[in-house]
Amino acid sequence: MQPYNGTGRDCKAKPVRAGFRPCGDSVSPGRSHTKLSGRMAETLVATGAFPVTIPSDHFNQEFPMKILVVPFALATAFGATAALAEPVAYDFDPSHSQVVFDYQHMGFSTSTGIINGVTGKLMLDAENPANSSVEATIPLSGLRTVSPELDKHLFGPDFFNTDQASAVATFKSTKVEPDDDDEAKVTGDLTLNGVTKSVVLDVDLKQIAAHPMSGKEVAGFDAETEIKRSEFNLAKFAPAVSDEVEINITVEAVKAE
Repeated sequence: MQPYNGTGRDCKAKPVRAGFRPCGDSVSPGRSHTKLSGRMAETLVATGAFPVTIPSDHFNQEFPMKILVVPFALATAFGATAALAEPVAYDFDPSHSQVVFDYQHMGFSTSTGIINGVTGKLMLDAENPANSSVEATIPLSGLRTVSPELDKHLFGPDFFNTDQASAVATFKSTKVEPDDDDEAKVTGDLTLNGVTKSVVLDVDLKQIAAHPMSGKEVAGFDAETEIKRSEFNLAKFAPAVSDEVEINITVEAVKAE
């Protein structure tokens, strides 16, 4: 294809920028590409902008600017995307991570319990939240209800039938589905009383910011779900004591160093 020679254009209509010859007979065939100096060509080769090796005695030849710029721009863009997509690790702060649960007691009241000392790790991908993941360990040694007698009963033959000090529950995510900028549905495997079931957490990101006391980056989350005791072989006294248990989780996770 021959370069356009400006025929039919009014060369006086617009000012001509230095270094360009937009129209007229002075634009000759074979001279339509930008000419690079030897120094500029050497620089582009050294930085990997050229997709091929070019002999040094050809540095003053003319090359289409697209050949030089596009590969470099694409490499830079993809490199930046890869860096942004790298998940960031956060460790649960067990002193500010807990599970609160409640259930209906014989239609008369709502009873509540708490489990302190939750530990875990969050891998947060801010650019692609669906690529995030979480694992948590819930120590049942930290479980407290409305009375010490009930605490003891829960770990007797009617329920867990185990030593409270060594009992744990675990959660491991299998899928993260962002709803909007601050919410997501997190599906995962909950293992409780030796039984593993898939549950879905409705998660709300409160904020990610520097902690005002420690100065460290902290991610804060709330989550909620509902489970049935009967699915984990803990159905004693249901339905007088509700089979359904509402669970609310709060987590502060500190960016790993």
